Amino acid sequence: MQEHAKIHKIKHHEGKTMVYASIDKIITEQELLKYRNVNTGYIDVDLSFFDKNQRTQEQNKIMHCLFREIAVWSCGYETPKDELEYKNYMKKQYSDKPFKTSEMTSKEATDFIAYIIDFCFQAGVPFRKKGVEMTDDIQRYLYLCLKHRVCAVTGVKGEVHHIDTIGAGRDRRHVDHSQHRLVCLSREMHIKAHTMGWEEFAALHHIDGIKLTAEQVKEIKYK
Repeated sequence: MQEHAKIHKIKHHEGKTMVYASIDKIITEQELLKYRNVNTGYIDVDLSFFDKNQRTQEQNKIMHCLFREIAVWSCGYETPKDELEYKNYMKKQYSDKPFKTSEMTSKEATDFIAYIIDFCFQAGVPFRKKGVEMTDDIQRYLYLCLKHRVCAVTGVKGEVHHIDTIGAGRDRRHVDHSQHRLVCLSREMHIKAHTMGWEEFAALHHIDGIKLTAEQVKEIKYK
């Protein structure tokens, strides 16, 4: 059994380091006792300390969620074999040099996740979860939604939504869009955002608008 845990307290006693830790889920005493060493009475564990710059467990989960989504979209179902196949496919598409996702830094993992999401948006791979749950970089996710005109809430086709009012009578073609917060929303979500008010809508769906550079505005082909 392998689980993620956090160490909360450290104490030194009789030449040993005592730790107080919590596991990120409920495990019954009965389950734990199955691993007790009958000779010592203790439960032996291996500790792996994660460098804060290394790829996180959460990033690993997101990657595998994305691989499964691609497998379901392509095959209509998912198996561990399919997931591994698409993992290897995405790795080859991403880099000519072989690499292990387990050895990635956090920054490298973020870039790889963004690449997979970009692929999914281009290919039309639907997500069964909300898109905001399939990323570790919400700002980049919102940018990709704008780039591919994918609703940041529902994942369906969307349109660029101006959060900051442009002003009545102004010609959008002459507006500097880099000075305004933008988000991509479906027509349904666009109406809801106007009806509810942006702050309430954003809090409900855990998104916000982003400001783009002039170059990014060109990249998303928005005029």
